[in-house]
This record gives sequence, C-alpha cells and structure tokens, in this order.
Amino acid sequence: MKKILVILSIFLLLAVFATGAFAAKYSPDSLLGGGVKNVKVALVNEFTLGQWQAQYISGVLSMFNDVGIPQSNIFITDAKFDRAKMISDLKTAIAKNVDIIIINHGAAEGLKPIIQDAVNKGIVVVTVDLALGMDKVVETNQDDYLLAYYSLMNLIQDFGGKAKIGVVWVGGFTPMEKRRKILDLLLGEFPGIQVVANYGRATQNTVGDTMEQTLAVLKAHPEIDAFWASWDQFAQGVYNALKQTGKKIPIYSIDISPEDISMMREKGSPWVATAAADPYELGRIDVRLALIELAGEKAPKFYLHPAVLITQDMVRKLPEGKYLSKKYVSAWGESGKFWPEWLKKLAKKK
Repeated sequence: MKKILVILSIFLLLAVFATGAFAAKYSPDSLLGGGVKNVKVALVNEFTLGQWQAQYISGVLSMFNDVGIPQSNIFITDAKFDRAKMISDLKTAIAKNVDIIIINHGAAEGLKPIIQDAVNKGIVVVTVDLALGMDKVVETNQDDYLLAYYSLMNLIQDFGGKAKIGVVWVGGFTPMEKRRKILDLLLGEFPGIQVVANYGRATQNTVGDTMEQTLAVLKAHPEIDAFWASWDQFAQGVYNALKQTGKKIPIYSIDISPEDISMMREKGSPWVATAAADPYELGRIDVRLALIELAGEKAPKFYLHPAVLITQDMVRKLPEGKYLSKKYVSAWGESGKFWPEWLKKLAKKK
C-alpha cells in the first residue's frame, strides 16, 4: 500500500510540473498588487551596434519602466558578435534567477540547450529574430521576407528589371538568411538583375569596414548600377564610399534610423529607399508578451512585426528634426497589440 502511495505521489508531482504550475509565481493580481517590483529580467544581446539595436533596446527599457520594474532589476549584456560570450551571458542570466529573459538575435545551435535550461527553471523566454521552434518560447521577428521583397522590388522596378548590382550581405544570422532567400528567389524571376559583387562582414566597425570594401568593389566593378544593402549599417558604409568617390549609384536597403534619415535627406543623396519595421515598438511588444506569459496567461507562440517601404521622397517630407511616427507612417509607433486590461492598469499604476 505504501509503495502505491509513493507512486501516486510521484505521478501527482509530475502532473503539477507538466501543467506548468511550478512557473505560476505571478498572476495579474499579484503584479498589480506590487509584485512587479520584484520581477527580475535579463536582455541578452548578440550585439548592440547600430541605431536599430539602440531603438529596440530603448523600446524594451521603456516598457519595463512603464510597468514599474526597477532599473536595478534589469540585467543587460552585449556579446559584441562573440557567440561564445553570448552563451556565457545567457548562463549568467539564468544563474541570477531572473523571471524573464529576452534574447536579441543569436545562433540557435549554441543557444538552444541553454534556453531549454531556462525554460526548465520556469523562466519566461522571448526571442527576437532567432528561429528556434522550441516549446514554451515566444518567438518574435521582423517580417524579413517582406522587408527584402519591398526593397528589392523597388530596385527592380526603378531599373525596369535590368541592372548590375552590388549586394552587401553576410550569412549566419537568422534575419540575413531570410533576406537572402528572397534575393535568390527574385534573381530567378528577374534574370536581367545580375549580381556582380557580393560582400559584407558584421563587425564592431561594420560601417567603416563596408566603406573600405565598397571602395575596392567600385574600382573592380565600375559597371555597377545599384547597391542592395541587407542592413542599414551596410548601407551607411556604401553611402560613405559613394560620397568619398562622388559616384551617384542608388542604394536600396533594409532598416531605418534617425541617422539613416539624415543621410537620405541630404541633397543629391544616392540612398533612395529602405524597407523597415519599427524596432522601438517591437521592443515594447516583446516585454508585453513576456509579462503576459509571466502572469500565467497564454501569449502567442509567434509574432511577426509588419514591414513598410520608406522612400527618399517620404523622409524629405518629414519636418526638420522629426522622426517617423504614426502621423507619417501608419505602421509606425504604438500598435495597440497585446494590451490586456490588467497590463494597461499596471502601466498606469506604475
């Protein structure tokens, strides 16, 4: 009889863990009742280089602040493109017994087992631009396929389907791999578009490195009609190289920032269009999704952030010193997504 009771106890314990009850540390009521001040969070970044990252991180921090999570409870790391360090940073975050981990970019292969450790401990995990397909992990992404399609189709249309192009791209990053798939697809559909130069490196000095590479490419391939830059850090490097040489070769890119807008607005700028998604709002959405999960409610498994094409004409119509907002681009700014009533109250209560 005693043996049967022991077996039943084990099954009951396993059932409790299987239902996720071990993770029910918080609820909407407990967070509203002051528990939010005890919530500890980590933002683990593969890199923080560039204004897209600055905007994303700013969005994350603003949302944490809006709901009243103390700054002292927020742990932020920067692996600076060192994936071994990112794994170490993630392990450190887990060891700090945080309640939420937001993982910004990274390589699935090395991170997966560590993320599983976090999930096993009942930590809420949200990722951005990192393809995992893991249970109990919320994955958010920019719509990288659409970003690439918008920028490349703008180039193809402007050149009537015939152009020799320089492609600035680097592999090994989830968003880049997605963008490359669209490039390859469109090259098959539009044989008049020929890639005559393909280069790019992601480093702590991406803009400077891209400028030097582009100067060499311009000498080797004076026939280039346009550049497609798969990241705005690449586009800035191409822009600086063209400015130095005085060449007027159009640039089509992905991502946008205040610095990019300043370059696009310049008289005679070759930077004619970019496709982008609002990184600040994406950061805020990631926090809201994490809090929904933390409160024991169910967040969507996947979220895809909308993309939009932004042309040089559009940014030149912005008032001096103004950045993108819903007033100028409908897909920008507060999306109204993932705001349950209790979370609205929490943001007001602070």
